[in-house]
Amino acid sequence: MAKTDNNKLGINPRLISQITGRDLAEIPVKPDISMLPGSYARKVARRINKIAMEFPENKHYLTCTICGHTARYNLGSVFFEPGAVFKDKVFDSDTSWLTNIQATGYFRCINCNSAGAWELAQKGSHSFIFGMFAGLMNNYADINGGSFQIGVIQLADGSRPRWSTDSEEYYLKKLADHPQDGYLWDRLGNCYYKGGRPDLATVAYEQSVKVDPGQLESHFSLGSILSEIDMDAEAVHHLRQVLILARRYEKLSAPALRDMLTETLHLLVMISKDEGEFLSFLHAAEEVYWREDKPVLRNPVIKIMDISIDSSDPLTLRPLAECFMGKRCRELNSDTGKSRQTKTRRRKKRKR
Repeated sequence: MAKTDNNKLGINPRLISQITGRDLAEIPVKPDISMLPGSYARKVARRINKIAMEFPENKHYLTCTICGHTARYNLGSVFFEPGAVFKDKVFDSDTSWLTNIQATGYFRCINCNSAGAWELAQKGSHSFIFGMFAGLMNNYADINGGSFQIGVIQLADGSRPRWSTDSEEYYLKKLADHPQDGYLWDRLGNCYYKGGRPDLATVAYEQSVKVDPGQLESHFSLGSILSEIDMDAEAVHHLRQVLILARRYEKLSAPALRDMLTETLHLLVMISKDEGEFLSFLHAAEEVYWREDKPVLRNPVIKIMDISIDSSDPLTLRPLAECFMGKRCRELNSDTGKSRQTKTRRRKKRKR
């Protein structure tokens, strides 16, 4: 994997202004990594190549229509609707059909730091078009997760952002009116993470748990990202918070909550030096009380040692995950084999 140049990782000055309270006029038009608030972002940026991204790298030449500069940018996964893109279109110098694509990658002009005003550069345009046709064939063959996919990205209000920076603007506008909404900060973090910018994601996730210490999903995301760059102590802190908060967290369905707890436990297993350390993580969580005089575990006398755990099979941790759900276990379907997709992360394999 090519080394990422941190000096070319664009940052929105509004993100810094929103969190720090500094006037936008005081912040450089092109902030650098050192200006990001929070404890983790700079460390994540330095080790960003160790983190498995949500979508594969997919670089193409784009021209910024603000300053005219052309460069290669990582578009992430490009989504499109065949009827909108291919109908009555001739793929020549006219690239107006680009208005019908959406890209997950987060990038800003490396020259002027603008975002969202792009044209497909003539240089390399053929590879982009070829990729779209290949994506069309792959999707019809039921092959998912490629650089070009059939589908639509839609925000909560029904809008369809063309670029990841459009999604960022959507959340920053909402956060300007609701700065103490941890869930909105978490959604912004997800936008950055899916855009291939875990450094910015940690900024949003840290702010999320700062304004709302009970934001379980942000704790999970921080724990997952930090575990990938070997910040184990910090990762364990956030992962234990997931176990502590789970029984009171209502923003996930019960199956999705169980899946997130299962992944949390699996991360703790992978971080642990041995079984004793893993159990110490669980006991530390069990001893914590959250807002009222009741233990975290639904059944405090559970014999954890009776559960057979296979570190290569996260599903063996499901029974233990359910112990941290409290009364929310009652919401689970009788068919425990089925669950919804959750906010789990693609991770590089950790050496044990």
